[in-house]
Amino acid sequence: MSAEYHSAQDASSLKSLKSLSDKELIGRLRQLIRKERALTLEILPHLAEVERRDLYTRWGYSSLTDYCISHLGYCESKAWRRVCAARVISRFPVVYDLLETEQLTFSAVIAVATTLTPQNKTELLKRIVGKSQSEVKRVVAEYRPPKTIPDQARPTVVIRSILAQTLPVADASPVGAGEPAEPKVGEIPPRSEGKKSSSDERPPKQTISYERMYDIRFAGDEELLELMKWMRSHLSGRYPSGASYQEMFKHALRYVREREDPARRAERRQQRQEKQKSPKKSATKPKKSAPKPPRPKRTRHIPVKEQDTVWVRDKGQCAYVGPGGKSCTATHNLQIDHYPVPYARGGTNAASNLRLLCGKHNRFTAEEVYGRQHMAEYHRRE
Repeated sequence: MSAEYHSAQDASSLKSLKSLSDKELIGRLRQLIRKERALTLEILPHLAEVERRDLYTRWGYSSLTDYCISHLGYCESKAWRRVCAARVISRFPVVYDLLETEQLTFSAVIAVATTLTPQNKTELLKRIVGKSQSEVKRVVAEYRPPKTIPDQARPTVVIRSILAQTLPVADASPVGAGEPAEPKVGEIPPRSEGKKSSSDERPPKQTISYERMYDIRFAGDEELLELMKWMRSHLSGRYPSGASYQEMFKHALRYVREREDPARRAERRQQRQEKQKSPKKSATKPKKSAPKPPRPKRTRHIPVKEQDTVWVRDKGQCAYVGPGGKSCTATHNLQIDHYPVPYARGGTNAASNLRLLCGKHNRFTAEEVYGRQHMAEYHRRE
C-alpha cells in the first residue's frame, strides 16, 4: 500500500510539473538547488562530529565512509566526497565559511583536501577562490611534488567482440545434415533451445578477434593540451561523438607526412610533370546539343572565404546568446547558420548573414523559426 501511494504521488508530481511555465520551472529548480546546497552544508558538520565522537565504531562500522554507505544509504562516490569535505572543514573551519558564501565549490574542496596544510592554507585558499574546477586542479598541482612520466610505447593486445549477421536455421545448416554445423575457430556457438522451425532465427554469433596495439604514454605541456582541444573541436564534424586521442594524432601525423615526406613530395612533383607533358586535346568544335537549363542563382554553398571570415569573427565558438545574455561558447560540432535571415526565407551567404552555432543550438533555432514538428519530419527524411 505504501509503495502504491508513493507511486501515485510521484505521478501526480510529474503531472504538476508539466503544467508549469518555463519561468516557473526554472525558478523552482533554482530554489531546490539552493535548498540542496544549504542542506549539504548542514550535513557536513554533522558527519565531522560523528567522526570526532567515533560513533560509527561503536555501532559496528569500520569507517565513516562505511557508515555513510551501509547506514545512511549513500553510494560510494557520494559518501567519499562528503566524508572528505567533512574532514576538511573540521581541520580548517575557514573552508566552511567560504562554502557558505559560495566563494568555493564542493569540487574545489575535494581537490585541495590532500594538499591543504596549516602552512599553505592562506595562500592556497586565496588562489582558488572563485576559480573553475580545471583552474583549481592547475593551482593544486603546483603544491605537489613534481612527477616525471617517461616516454614509452608498450605492446598490448585488445580484444574485440563482433556480432555476426543472424541467419535462418535452414540456411545455417547444410542440406541433409541432422545436426547444425560445428562452429568455426574463434566463434562462440549459440545456445541450443531445442527444435525450431525453419522460419526461426538463430541468436547472433559472436566472433572474438585479437588486435595488436600499443600503450603509448608521455607527458604533455599546456600548449599540447590546448592543441588537442582545438583538434578535437576541429574534427567534431567528422567524429560527432568526439575524436579519440588515436584518431587525433593519426590525423595530424598523416597531414604532416603528406606534406613533408620527401618521397611523397617527389611523387606529387612527378605527377605534375607528367600532367604537363601529356598532349592537349585537339580543339574541335563541340557538337550542338540541347541547351542546358539555367543554373539556379541561389545556392547553399558558402565560399571558403566567407566561412573563414565567420569563423574568425565568432572566435571559433558558438555565437548563440540566450535571453538572459548568456553566450554558449561551445567549440564542438560547430555549424554555420544563416542569421538573421534564414536561407529558406531569402537569406544570403554573405558573412554578415552567417554565424557559428553548435549542433544543439542550430537545431533549437531552426525549431523556433520553422516549428518543432516540421524539423522532426525534416530530420526523419535525413
